[in-house]
Amino acid sequence: MDATIECFRRGVLSSATMMPNMPAFAPAAAFARAHPQFSYGLHLCVTDERPVSDPAAIPTLVDSDGCFWTAAEFFTRAFTGRIAGADLRREALAQLTRMQEQGIPVHHIDAHGHVHKAAIVPCALRHMLGEFGVATVRRTQNLFYKRPRLSRRCFNLLTNTFIRLLGRTTDYFLMVAGTLGDGDTCWWDCCIERLPEGVTEIGIHPGWEEPWRRLDTLPVLERGRTYLQEAGVQLISFNELP
Repeated sequence: MDATIECFRRGVLSSATMMPNMPAFAPAAAFARAHPQFSYGLHLCVTDERPVSDPAAIPTLVDSDGCFWTAAEFFTRAFTGRIAGADLRREALAQLTRMQEQGIPVHHIDAHGHVHKAAIVPCALRHMLGEFGVATVRRTQNLFYKRPRLSRRCFNLLTNTFIRLLGRTTDYFLMVAGTLGDGDTCWWDCCIERLPEGVTEIGIHPGWEEPWRRLDTLPVLERGRTYLQEAGVQLISFNELP
């Protein structure tokens, strides 16, 4: 969380999403209440961790220990019809309610492990998000630092059709996590130079401990604001999304 706050402080981050089922949620919520000038959303978590709901109330989402399935297992079950939309709605409602109870307006939503790529997720949530004022959802990635397989590009294009059921999206989404090597210290400059016209979300995972998080974070902190200004790129938050 400290790295995220530092990104906010340095003027290179405008929006962040939270995981209400994680231990750092309480201090993150306190920061959000104290800094309403930024935009905050829900990082819907239905894999790997423990739920906000009673596990018995969401049986298709959890294993015998009451913990969410891994992301790989979730996708397998989602694509084979073994995830119930009612369970997804119940857990999403619990997480959104926890944010609301902490006094945090939820302007947008994305998902841990990008599980909203599974059609069952947007189909299950499409009618409930508007009740919380959630109007924007993260689209699938369509800008890349390193060219992916054609199959991934096609899959992302297809799944975005379902994601748009949840609300508006940015024109483009770019994320470099998992693709950077030790030599990719200038990825930020390179990506900013190649931005197309329109609104692009650049997703990062701020942090210091894991090497991949440092690769995500340090170039943005060191050159982020300056390079945005030099390139004539305007930084906006999800609150300002047209």
